[in-house]
Amino acid sequence: MAPAGPLTPPEPIMARPKSFIPEEALEKAMHVFWDHGYEATSVQHLTEAMGINRFSLYDTFGDKHALFLQALDLYFNHVGASTMARIRDSAEDGAINAIERFLNMVVENAHDDEHNCRCLYQRAATELAPTDPEVRQRIERLFERLHDTYVEVLRLARTQGELAEGVRIPDAAWSLVILQAGITALDAAPPPARAGKGAIRAVLAPLRA
Repeated sequence: MAPAGPLTPPEPIMARPKSFIPEEALEKAMHVFWDHGYEATSVQHLTEAMGINRFSLYDTFGDKHALFLQALDLYFNHVGASTMARIRDSAEDGAINAIERFLNMVVENAHDDEHNCRCLYQRAATELAPTDPEVRQRIERLFERLHDTYVEVLRLARTQGELAEGVRIPDAAWSLVILQAGITALDAAPPPARAGKGAIRAVLAPLRA
């Protein structure tokens, strides 16, 4: 019997290309978490909204928690960043007034059925932050970035001669972060818009020159 020839290596198994765009699927997942929160969102809700099956979800994004963290990062980089840019970009016409316009918009959105959707970070802070260090770290990062934005705008107010003497900018910036977080936290059942805007005026009044 003739010796067998050399074995031919099998053809490499090529990974099947994804039938979806991960970035688009992640954005859809972000909106599901944004609308319903973490606990109320099931994997089935996610796969239906994302247009993928469970295997694709786990293979591409990991488990539900890993997907949620990626959704938080997407929210931070897109929604959060655009919000902060909106404050900065309108500050050239008067920095304190720009802050007031932005915070008033937050109040108005809370009373608008079309826009009344609680901040995804606020949902995460309520549901997961007390026991989830990865979520808490992301929320702290958002607050720090928002604080930096308010510091930048208040410094502009100082150069414009709008900021009162003796105002400590870092402390004042934290007061604005806390005010914004408070307004957002009440988004599900907001106080009257008139009351919210009055509170904003009261916080900003000591900052004005």
